[in-house]
Amino acid sequence: MTGFFSLGCVRVSRIGQKIRHYHIEEKLGSGAFGVVFKALDLKLERYVALKFLNKKFVDDSQARLRFINEARTVSALDHPNIATVHEINETADGLFISMSYYAGETLDRYLETHGPLSLREVCRLATQIARGLTQAHARGVTHRDLKPSNVMVTKDGAVKILDFGMACMPGRMESVESPSSGGTAAYMAPEEIQGFDADHRVDLFALGVILYEMSTGRRPFQGEHVASLYYAIVNEEPEPLTQLRPDLPQEFETIVTQALEKDPDQRFQTADKLADRLARCSSGITARFRRIGQVARTRALAALGVAVLVLLLILATLFRIGPLSKAPKTVSSLAVVPVLLEGVEPEWTWLGDAVLDLLNTELGQYPEISVVEERDVPRPAQASRVGMDLQRAFVLARAARAEAMLWAKLEKSGTRLIMTARVFDARSGSHLATLEPIEGEVQHLYTLIDELCARILPLLDSDKERAAPGDGRTFAATGTSLDAYRYFLEGKSAALGGRYRTAVPKLRQAIRLDSTFIRAYYYLAWQYATLYEYDKARKILEKGKPHVSALSQEERLRYLAVEASIDRRWRDYAVYHEKLITLKPQDASLHFNYAFVQFVYFRRVDFAIPLFRKTIDLDSTHTGAFRFLAYAYLAKGQRQRALQTITRFSESRPMSLPAHAAMTEIQSYLGEYEVARANCEKTLLMQPNSREALIQLTRIYRAQGKYALAEETAKRYLAAVSIPSLKADGHVESARTCLLGQRLAEARNHLDLALSLDAQYSDALWLQGLLALEMNDVTRAKMWATRLEALLKQVEGLEDRWLLSHLRAQIALQEQRPDAAVQHLQNALKLFPLDRAYYLNALAEAQLAAGRTSQAIESFGKALTLNPRAARAAYGLGLALEQARRPTQARQAFQRFLTIWSEADPNLALLTQGKKKVQQFAISTKR
Repeated sequence: MTGFFSLGCVRVSRIGQKIRHYHIEEKLGSGAFGVVFKALDLKLERYVALKFLNKKFVDDSQARLRFINEARTVSALDHPNIATVHEINETADGLFISMSYYAGETLDRYLETHGPLSLREVCRLATQIARGLTQAHARGVTHRDLKPSNVMVTKDGAVKILDFGMACMPGRMESVESPSSGGTAAYMAPEEIQGFDADHRVDLFALGVILYEMSTGRRPFQGEHVASLYYAIVNEEPEPLTQLRPDLPQEFETIVTQALEKDPDQRFQTADKLADRLARCSSGITARFRRIGQVARTRALAALGVAVLVLLLILATLFRIGPLSKAPKTVSSLAVVPVLLEGVEPEWTWLGDAVLDLLNTELGQYPEISVVEERDVPRPAQASRVGMDLQRAFVLARAARAEAMLWAKLEKSGTRLIMTARVFDARSGSHLATLEPIEGEVQHLYTLIDELCARILPLLDSDKERAAPGDGRTFAATGTSLDAYRYFLEGKSAALGGRYRTAVPKLRQAIRLDSTFIRAYYYLAWQYATLYEYDKARKILEKGKPHVSALSQEERLRYLAVEASIDRRWRDYAVYHEKLITLKPQDASLHFNYAFVQFVYFRRVDFAIPLFRKTIDLDSTHTGAFRFLAYAYLAKGQRQRALQTITRFSESRPMSLPAHAAMTEIQSYLGEYEVARANCEKTLLMQPNSREALIQLTRIYRAQGKYALAEETAKRYLAAVSIPSLKADGHVESARTCLLGQRLAEARNHLDLALSLDAQYSDALWLQGLLALEMNDVTRAKMWATRLEALLKQVEGLEDRWLLSHLRAQIALQEQRPDAAVQHLQNALKLFPLDRAYYLNALAEAQLAAGRTSQAIESFGKALTLNPRAARAAYGLGLALEQARRPTQARQAFQRFLTIWSEADPNLALLTQGKKKVQQFAISTKR
């Protein structure tokens, strides 16, 4: 039996003694202030728990006050979930409290033995804790030290809250100890750690931590030492519960998330509301179990029927009875996964993509069917067997959350194709049906797919009227020429993989072979748009327009969406995708595109986040969804969630270059420069001229003050690319490096080159304005701001508007209008720029110029919280603290700046100034 506190190592001398009318029998445990014994109350013949004040605190008035406060506090409460106090007394042996004795174990020990608890058990225990807190708070009592070791779980499952020694009665929040010194670090609320006013809601935060711990077996906030733990509680977001426990319902995660809100005003305001939510959650579980029980009984009867059927089949065999006929099993949802190819020559492996694409075209009208793609299916140069093996197929089908899976095999012998398909239960893996084989010539591939669809459709448990296969939609979408279709599939695959040089000629060849091939038109237009060649994209779409009428509603909407994106009509683009999602609600790419436009162009971050999550639910391999979900968290300043999101994806696909690129970019924004640099180098080993890795490496070196290496890497990038718009990126990166290094003529040359390659490059216009200000030419800076504003007005949406606000802020500072600069930068931050730390730093500099020193210190701090390696923010913080006459902290900030830039180029002006500042403070300190 475990007692109230963890066992101490102090030698016990009271066992066997009689104190007053209590006979002490055993030690239950000890804490910092007291030791607890099990004793027999000789008067009432019952067991009690006696808690003695530790002898070393007998003469400590504060400790005695705390001890007495506990007895008075708990005695004022009367609730089945709060430990009962009988009396407080004092003898020659010391001060003690007599409490009810409960057989059981503390919650921390309970969790050690039972591990993460079931949701039902979590709700049951936590509801009791919340009910006890409701009673305490109603009496004006805040516990202030709620943690698992202060919660008893009795043998009959009841919960008792213990140890109110740190509790505060009304008007006495500071009467025992200051908040910064009390409580247990892992369960303290942010306002306690920061020394702000605290009230009963600190208990609700602690209960949120306990809920998280009971559910996952780990605490939501981690730290190697108290300081890092405090930092995590104040600044970081815990890993979402459903990532650790996918079985937990969203309702429960919402409860825990609200309990752990850092702002107490956003938290549950009363314990009874939290208790009610937990009770409703628990009721929902019970109802679900009841339904499951009913289903189980139904299945048991069905199993009995199956047993009878098996018996009849055995009897039929034994007595040569004719076979029993059986209707094919229908399913509510079916995942069609990539096919397995056998005996297929290397130049014909594109048939695997063709089969999947054709099935998607014909079956896309049925929401019950999801055609699951995997772009990383191996395509060795020489192999007779390639494609999707059965084990991987089950992984994809389960990720698509389908009831059943169709897995096909395509064999080629000369010009003949043989296609077989089997249907499996996606969850159990059991075989459900084998479809009749289909055989024909390669040139009749479309007909073979029509026949396969005709066999698939009867499997669906759907009342929807089904169009007959081969009704013309396939040819409209895929073209009539098989050679054209092959070029299209190869071009599409290259486009999706970012291989523009391959994609464009393949797609152009598909159109040459079949001028009616509409999908080839809009994929080619998309490629041109990706390369910023919008005029070519528009011409291609115009050529395809006469053939649009032959498309299905879905394909027409896709075509119009591409057209809208090229014209940068993002509202129309969003509307088209809303309609597409109603047609194909299980299509992950549609959900992603819709979320993308909401986030990137309309900056509706909170609206986009659940859409990105929905995409991941539908396709757990979607690189873009993980990447932009991390961006969205980054834009909101949620550092930990951004890192957790992209790390989860990157670790699941260690050899994926897009995953590496996404991981590196997020790490760079958050100041994880060394890890990001290692990732860049790993990518460059796999792909020596990776554009994304070279760009990121340039930015990393620049952030570390290694301008020479940054410029060298940018040159390497420029040598690796030939497409004009991509070369413009390299010149812009070089210009930023030169601008920071005060090499203004070189910066101007790079920017002129960038704009000659892409006249609508907003970053280049912005940097031209900043360059003009460095050259003290405010008039020219305003001219560039006007050009940037005109460019941004041509485009729907809010993308890059933060660049204009930043440039206007710098102009205002040059004109000695710091308050205007502050307003511009606050507007920029409202648009959720990805490099939030950069804009927070700029805001802080403007606030410092406006004489708002305390605000500047806060903004510099926020920048460093988001990016702890932001060198200029550390330097700026030193200036702000110096202005606030806080020399010790100012010196620490400047020293932090020097540490961050310890490997920077030695001749940088800012580095020299930082060293002088540290020396000045060292001299003044000696004086």
